[in-house]
Amino acid sequence: MSAICGLFRRDGAPVDSAILSSPLAALAHYGDHPPAIWGEGALALGHVLNALTPQDAHTPQPLVHGDYVVTADARIDNRAALCSALGVPAALHETISDAALIAMSYARWGADCADHLIGDFAFALWDAAAQTLFCARDPIGARPLFYTLTPRLFAFASELAILLEMPAVVTDIDEREIARLLLATPSVAFVQPETTYWRDVYPLTFGCTLRVGAAETERRRYYDFQPRPSLRLKSLDDYADALYALVETAVTDRLRLGDGVGVGAHCSGGIDSSSIAALVTRQRRARGQTLPVFYSWSPPPDPAQPREATEHRRIEPLAAREGVPVRYAESRDDSLLALDSSRFPVNTLAIEWNVQPRAAADSVRVMFSGWGGDEGISFNGRGVTAGYLVSGQWRQLNRTLRLTEGWTKPHKVRSAFQRLLNHAIAPALPDPVWDRLYGTRTPSYIHPDLLARTADRRPLPPVLRERAGAHRVQRQLFLNGHIAQRMECWAWSGAQHGITYVYPLTDRRILDFALALPPDLWLRDRVARFLYRYTLERLLGHDFVWDTIKQDTALFDRANAARRASEASPVAALPARLADLDCPWVDMARLRAETLKPTALSARAEGRPRAAALEALRIWQFCTAKK
Repeated sequence: MSAICGLFRRDGAPVDSAILSSPLAALAHYGDHPPAIWGEGALALGHVLNALTPQDAHTPQPLVHGDYVVTADARIDNRAALCSALGVPAALHETISDAALIAMSYARWGADCADHLIGDFAFALWDAAAQTLFCARDPIGARPLFYTLTPRLFAFASELAILLEMPAVVTDIDEREIARLLLATPSVAFVQPETTYWRDVYPLTFGCTLRVGAAETERRRYYDFQPRPSLRLKSLDDYADALYALVETAVTDRLRLGDGVGVGAHCSGGIDSSSIAALVTRQRRARGQTLPVFYSWSPPPDPAQPREATEHRRIEPLAAREGVPVRYAESRDDSLLALDSSRFPVNTLAIEWNVQPRAAADSVRVMFSGWGGDEGISFNGRGVTAGYLVSGQWRQLNRTLRLTEGWTKPHKVRSAFQRLLNHAIAPALPDPVWDRLYGTRTPSYIHPDLLARTADRRPLPPVLRERAGAHRVQRQLFLNGHIAQRMECWAWSGAQHGITYVYPLTDRRILDFALALPPDLWLRDRVARFLYRYTLERLLGHDFVWDTIKQDTALFDRANAARRASEASPVAALPARLADLDCPWVDMARLRAETLKPTALSARAEGRPRAAALEALRIWQFCTAKK
């Protein structure tokens, strides 16, 4: 990915373009070209180019296009359709830059232009005639963008830490967000799709646009993950053919790379990453290009551990069949806990942190990932059975849960009732009722004074749980923000190693297809991810796709150890120093008393408020150290 930044004085004060020199120098590792600046009047725009596609180097950025100036971190995939709609001369179809297509799309469709773009993008475009700055981010959030907005100033950057250090940007911790962190429960994952820990500093939310002028500000969601009209095809094979073509196209578009760009692919052993890895390999081979390297989060095979208990039993045959090497993750000695999580998005990096140095050593510049498939096209069908219940589709409900199977036997009746309760009745309950019956209540370590000071904080998001209707659950998952949060995290950390991540299964065309599928294609004969398994059988083989057991004990052991270390090691280290700490956010007396106290709560329930308190302490320590 490339990197962008900019500063707009809304009060009309002139901006010296040199003000971006320091931020661009800090972003220089994102690209393979020297940083560039454009400035005029109250505005300065900056760009660091990472030339991955053949078209990237054809037009330097920031790009001046008539009355518009654009700085973009983008890969636009529907280039042919845009060229046709925008009247681009045929001779320029292969060379016109993605930034130029963005500028022309804005000239044609104005603020609706993002809805016409397919690809990964974050960009800022200056409209000289309107004297406004227009920003947009792709529907899923594959490319990050952060900004600060005050009555006098608007500034943005691809990386949060760089934005916070930009001249004229005044930053203070937002105690309201610290309070939300401390008050979150195990039932409410704390994710910040619209906020950061810093006052007046925000991510541009995925699927949103932002227009900023001297006095006006308009933020709009253009992609909302609402269910589409139901797609009705003649046969299961027709669905599978249509889906396979979409996935192939998504991979093809992301392989629009310049000569010599090294490629890697995640291969966890699951069908999402394995399908993408296999398609990337076959397309590269068909073009006569260097084959990718597969990267697994699992540790290297252990002769002492049965192969059947790990994902090596799936990864190694796939890699051997495709003729590519596999790199297994080696643990790194450096700790993520040394990073300030209020500035660097490290909370979803624990395992990928081990992959990146190895991939960089293999000269990988683009990493393909199956991330995002679970919520989209390979969704497991949560909510399908509850949807049948509330809509009165009794036959489908019975067929899915097998309620009448062996109904004359008492133990079968009890089992059927448990399935009905867990997978149909409970998901259909309203939030207040569900929370009263199933919600986890754990005491927070928030300081009473902080609770009083932040009465105007945003409410916590709804409980992230199964609901009635598969598309309703999917929309909840997409809007939760954890997908974009991981993408922001990997974008930042990948840039440290010269790696750009791409996620074919989050392609907008695949998302639109997924949001239109009938519910019985998610869950059939009690097999989850049914359609994606059926579709990928032609690529991965029958035994691979219909093996529904994905349990890598070695990987889980490592992941659990990493999680415990991130939550427990500070708990063990802090008691000796707690007497010296005086954090105004945390009830230190109770934390001191309960840090090592045994509890009857589950590990998850116990760990969540304690980990939140320690996260707040780390942020506070970093903040006070900088003063």
